[in-house]
Amino acid sequence: MRLMGVLSRSSFLTNVRRILSFALALLLASCAGDASQRAGFQYKVIWNSKIILTSKPLVIKAPAVLNYDQELAICLILSTGVEYIDDVDMEANYGSLIHSAKPLAIASGPSELHRFSVQHQAWTKYGRVSDGGELLVCLGPDARLERSANIEIISLESDQPLEIFGAYLSSTPKH
Repeated sequence: MRLMGVLSRSSFLTNVRRILSFALALLLASCAGDASQRAGFQYKVIWNSKIILTSKPLVIKAPAVLNYDQELAICLILSTGVEYIDDVDMEANYGSLIHSAKPLAIASGPSELHRFSVQHQAWTKYGRVSDGGELLVCLGPDARLERSANIEIISLESDQPLEIFGAYLSSTPKH
């Protein structure tokens, strides 16, 4: 099937995926900097050192009970000191770091359990755990969260060994 008379379906979808990845990277880059200066976004570092995720869960106790609205992602830092070059190089760099690993995060509270496995490639100019740019895999929730989620414990794992340099929660604040 030919779309728009020129592009095949697969090249059209590839271009759409690249555009969406780029838009997400720009969004994250525009949100970079001091959290107190970005009305509407919260960032909470939950792990700030290098570790290799495996199928054995890394269980992290939240520093305090965290309350988040519907927009919540758990971002894993794949590389630090990353300068943005172009989409093709960023995608290649991401692919070489993530391989075919499928990271998973479970966030739980007193009576709730949320699974995060929807992957998005992202880049931020100002790091959350480093001084420079960070290349990320951000995990979104598998199902829509309720109006608020109370998170006390976060569990991180991967079906294949995956080196990360830290992790943080990214969210809109609870209103």
